[in-house]
Amino acid sequence: KVLHEGDELSFSASAQYLFGAPVAQGQLSWSVVRDGTSSYPEQWSRYTFTPIGASSPSGTITGGATRLDAEGRAQLTATLTLGVARRGRVALEAEVTDQAGHTYSARERVALYPAEYEVGLRRGDDWVEFEEEIDLEAIVIDHEGELVEGRTVNARFIREGWHSWWEWSSNARTDGPLDDEGYRLRRNQRREEVHSCELTSDAVPIHCLYTPTRPGTYRLEVTTQDDQGRRSTASRRFRPRPKSRW
Repeated sequence: KVLHEGDELSFSASAQYLFGAPVAQGQLSWSVVRDGTSSYPEQWSRYTFTPIGASSPSGTITGGATRLDAEGRAQLTATLTLGVARRGRVALEAEVTDQAGHTYSARERVALYPAEYEVGLRRGDDWVEFEEEIDLEAIVIDHEGELVEGRTVNARFIREGWHSWWEWSSNARTDGPLDDEGYRLRRNQRREEVHSCELTSDAVPIHCLYTPTRPGTYRLEVTTQDDQGRRSTASRRFRPRPKSRW
């Protein structure tokens, strides 16, 4: 079964003894836990399919307890969440305790996808020559790794930077780093979209071109979504080398 971010998973649990009788009215404890990430097809290893800083969260998504019926069965549902926009796995864990206090456990893994289609961004150098044209190259694939045509891909070049300024503070000793006259240093991160393209996926990679005219850190980002509105995003950073003064 193919499952996506936010899908509801319906599953049945049943328990029986080795001699075939059901574990009637047994106590069932169950949980759905994150179980790591899933790999992408090897032929697309030159592409990243995840946003910058994407991690692999762990821990329990949901769980509960109930009693099995007279036939030793129970029907359960759970909503699946990855916590990050990349392929992953979840594990369904169940433990049944019978009237005598004996326990029986089982575990099953399920693959989970962020969306029906996933966008990939070709990897590149972290440093590039100043005023060199940058070729953003992207693809869209399905779960089997086949290229998908006709999906809208939004491509963006975003310049990132920090803005700093001094601000007077009356809380001279309790409100952050201050200079000798009571001014506090403030900083915030700025993100400026400097170029964008609306592309359509094809049976070959698609491209968006841009030449940076200022130094700094730039983020390339591509996004697509499926017919249910589930999004897939991939991104990476690069930095133009400053011009030499010599």
